[in-house]
Amino acid sequence: MPDFSIVIPLYNEEECVDKCVVEMIRGLDRDFAGAYELILVVNGSRDHTPEICERLAACYGCVRTVAVPVNRGYGGGIITGNASGNTRIVPLTITMIIAVRP
Repeated sequence: MPDFSIVIPLYNEEECVDKCVVEMIRGLDRDFAGAYELILVVNGSRDHTPEICERLAACYGCVRTVAVPVNRGYGGGIITGNASGNTRIVPLTITMIIAVRP
């Protein structure tokens, strides 16, 4: 069981989710390898975000996906992710605000 969960609500993030999650894992593994889980809440995305997140979960044991079929808004994504955490500590929530250059 991980020590803590990081919840990341996602909606139509196909352009950045792969790179951002991999970078997060690299950074977290420096100090917290094996102590955390990333919960990717796919909140009604209509692009390829669900497939990308499933691939990340298959490649990295610290990644889990939670699918929300219909977008429930940012708060709904957070609540769903927090409820699915497998840790004893209250989950952290991270908002990914990424500037993607064309």
